[in-house]
Amino acid sequence: MSRPAVSWAEPGRDVGGDPAATIALTRGDWERHGARFIDADDGQGERPALATGFVDTSVGALTFGVLAYDDESTYLLLSGDASQLETMLEPLLDALVAADVLDRDRDVLDRIAAPDADVDERIADVIELGARRRKAPSGPPVTFYFDVASPWTYLLAERIARRFPDAEWVPMDDALTPSVLLGTDARRTRDEVEQRARQLGMPLVWPERPPFATPRALRATAYAAGAGKGGAFTIAVGRLAYCGGFDVSDPCMLQEAALACGLSVAGTLAAAEADERDSELQWRCNELQLEGCRIFPVVRHSHELYCGEAEITALLSQSPPGLALRSGS
Repeated sequence: MSRPAVSWAEPGRDVGGDPAATIALTRGDWERHGARFIDADDGQGERPALATGFVDTSVGALTFGVLAYDDESTYLLLSGDASQLETMLEPLLDALVAADVLDRDRDVLDRIAAPDADVDERIADVIELGARRRKAPSGPPVTFYFDVASPWTYLLAERIARRFPDAEWVPMDDALTPSVLLGTDARRTRDEVEQRARQLGMPLVWPERPPFATPRALRATAYAAGAGKGGAFTIAVGRLAYCGGFDVSDPCMLQEAALACGLSVAGTLAAAEADERDSELQWRCNELQLEGCRIFPVVRHSHELYCGEAEITALLSQSPPGLALRSGS
């Protein structure tokens, strides 16, 4: 069987994909295999280098990207939702190994959150990706108001963290979302959540116990926010609840979330049992309703309120988190 050949696009073509794996090859390593890079804009204040390649695989010809930051590793990019990425990644790695571009055991550092990956691996992926991003330049102040147990928070949290790394994470007791997820329109609302998860390529597993009336989780999140880890803790809880189906109020789940983001487990569990934060969490929701919010979560940006996933997504799209290639240096 002939060895597959890797070819490379002229600089400037964008694969338009998402990270599928972290590879222990530098930009120079890829260039020695013929890669041709161009500066890109990742929408987060950084300008990584991007190359686009083509290779024949067992599932047909694939287009892939290589994204290089100022690290000792690079990202493989593929287009598609989470299940498609997993289907294409293994054949791509096989082809690159066969082409003598990389060594699977030595060079494949990790695979990015596949739908059937272990929940702990997904959380580790999120934290690892965040750690690899340098802090974006400060912009207008941004505050994210959310209920950690809400599925809409799960769908937004990682995008908020990427787009607004300096955002203030303010937990609250959402009094509105439970009524629409448990009331007469529950099926329609759940369908909307599931549809958005598919569109975003995000896994979604509904917890066996409805994730509402969860004061322990709310209090623990308030503690995490006070320790400067509100975003990381919220992402971890969301992954455990909506990828693994874990009960949000279970102390064991809160312990796992605390461990995932480097938060004191003892402090987290103690905060979860302390009710002095409850009135403040409820008050925040009431204040936002008085300001006209009828759907949550909410982002306050440049003194404007963006209520609900659709409005917040529109705000995020003003500076897309995906790559937007620009010609020139």
